[in-house]
This record gives sequence, C-alpha cells and structure tokens, in this order.
Amino acid sequence: MTRLSVVLLSLLALQTSACGACDTTNQEPIEYRQGITTETGAGVWLYESTGVHDDWLHFPAGRTYDLVHGLPGTPQSWKADVSFKSRLDPEAGSGTTQDPNNAAPAAGNQVVVDARWGPRLVRIRNDTCAEVYVRFIAQYVEGAESEPTSPDAAPMSVEPW
Repeated sequence: MTRLSVVLLSLLALQTSACGACDTTNQEPIEYRQGITTETGAGVWLYESTGVHDDWLHFPAGRTYDLVHGLPGTPQSWKADVSFKSRLDPEAGSGTTQDPNNAAPAAGNQVVVDARWGPRLVRIRNDTCAEVYVRFIAQYVEGAESEPTSPDAAPMSVEPW
C-alpha cells in the first residue's frame, strides 16, 4: 500500500468516526420540577431527579436540564448515574448487551454540571453523542460552609439507596 493510500484511509477514518458527529451545545434547557427532595435527618437534605426504580430522565446528546432541586440552599455535593435503560428492574439481573438492566456512575463529560448551580436549580448537560438515561442526586447539609464540588472531591455522607 502506498503512503498516499495510508494517508487517505486515515483521513477517511477520521471523517467517519463519532468524534464531532453531533452538536451538544445550544439546546434550550428543559426545566424539570418533578424531583424528590427529602430531609434525611440531622440537617442533611437530599435531592433525587427520580427514584432509583422509577423512569430515569431521557438524556440524548446535548440535552440540558434545569433541575429545580427544592433544597434549602446550594447543594454541596452531587453524583449522577447513567443507564441505557429508562427503568431498572430490581428483579431482573444485569440483562444482556442488547437489553441491559444496569447503571454506572457518570464519567467524563456524560453529565456536565453547567455554571447554573445555585440555591434554586442545577443545570446538567449531556456533552456526549450517546443517548442514555440519567439519575441525578444532590446533597445539602445545613451549616456546611463548603462550595459546590464534584462527586470525587466531596463524596456524599448519605447514600440514597
């Protein structure tokens, strides 16, 4: 194979790859108010976008949600899980490759928390080309003076499961 053929094949492979194949910006945010906010005790509040066994939020490429959390202040920590299935079945094992029944912590840019983070809402966006379902959880602790952080920097003291 000639050097020119290798270069042309490489360029063709780059053009047909998933990188840059979708636009994940400039979508209008969807205001979401159906989350679950509870005080778990000792001044710890928890927001869940959905219950773990309810329908998770559809999160296609570029989807942006404004999650109105109902917490008494700005959340200090958060975590997000993603799944290829809209509702997990607790009675059904892990499923199959074609019909998964599992979830994983969001990683990389699967769930991006935008600058709209505060005492009223958290804005999240799917910055990938993948179509998934998301469950977002945020925690507020009364009297805590910390700034909002990523889940790696400040793990939640209360597990919602």
